[in-house]
Amino acid sequence: MSGAMAGKRVIVTGGAGSLGRALCDAFLAEGACVGFTATEEKRARETAGFMATEGQKPIFAIADFTEPESAGKAISELAGQLGGCDVLINNAAIGVKKGLRDASATDWMSSLSVNVVAPYFAARAAAKVMGRGGVIIGIASEMATLASAKSMIYPTSKAALVHLSKCLAAELAPRGIRVVTVSPGAFLGEMLHRSLPKGTPEERLDEITRIADNVPLGHIVHPEQIAQTVLFVASEAAAYITGTDIAVDGGTSMPRRIDPD
Repeated sequence: MSGAMAGKRVIVTGGAGSLGRALCDAFLAEGACVGFTATEEKRARETAGFMATEGQKPIFAIADFTEPESAGKAISELAGQLGGCDVLINNAAIGVKKGLRDASATDWMSSLSVNVVAPYFAARAAAKVMGRGGVIIGIASEMATLASAKSMIYPTSKAALVHLSKCLAAELAPRGIRVVTVSPGAFLGEMLHRSLPKGTPEERLDEITRIADNVPLGHIVHPEQIAQTVLFVASEAAAYITGTDIAVDGGTSMPRRIDPD
């Protein structure tokens, strides 16, 4: 797919995280002009420096998505600097691992603000400057379709993002703008490491191994693999795909029957 995104203007929210960096790197490698959002300027500058390749250096905007309307302002700012927006990737998210007993109203509202409402405002801002062929991609999660007894806020927010994206796809289809979600399985990144139980390095590694053992394909997905799927969805090769969710989870979300030995 060498050069498939040449000249495309791509905006990635949450670009300073592990998946965000992989997404920016993938699009830069294909010749895109990339902008990203981040919450901390120092980290954003370091990230932009690391990603600079052959004269291509991404630009960034600082935004706090717990105030959802700031997402729209950041996208408008980046689109203004890039001269428009062809691809928006709603990647920024927070994971709150709480259940019925300990989840507060603040936990719910902050998660829904960042994971659902901010992507709405980002999509609205991007759609204003997109022409036919524009693409909006939401990074959801395998948890959007899986129930968890100990963590209900994050899965609920990701399920909402999937449905929001389908509604956006229906509204924007007449304008030739596609909207798709990509739902990764667990991957090595900040969110996974924060969710691991406190303990020795060996105990944390054992937990990662346990998670990998529950994946039908037998391993955890890498951010770079997710980025390649997103790259495909954004490309002309996926020009007839909209209003759907694509799982990149090694099979964990497929219905399975546990047969007795």
